[in-house]
Amino acid sequence: VDTTAEAKLTVLPVSGIQNVPFGRNISVLPNPVKSNCRIELNRRIIEGKYSIYSIMGDLIESENIRNESSVNTDLAELEKGIYIVRVEGDGLEFTTKFVKN
Repeated sequence: VDTTAEAKLTVLPVSGIQNVPFGRNISVLPNPVKSNCRIELNRRIIEGKYSIYSIMGDLIESENIRNESSVNTDLAELEKGIYIVRVEGDGLEFTTKFVKN
């Protein structure tokens, strides 16, 4: 009995999103945040979104970005703690942490 078999494996990219090193191309000012803050990127996002997550991964806020290199947001209602902001757009993803006082 012949028990040999041949198989072909093709590996494809998982996603078109390029992960940019943590915190390198994005900043939250001021940090720590008291109420209003600005999310700044080192490039303009033609079409995308920013999302703010609790340190536990719960989505807090998400808004679309269109032709922007910075976004202002009011975080006065957030509880004190550490949060993560992620910006996705134009095939890129930027992520960093900030502190809410």
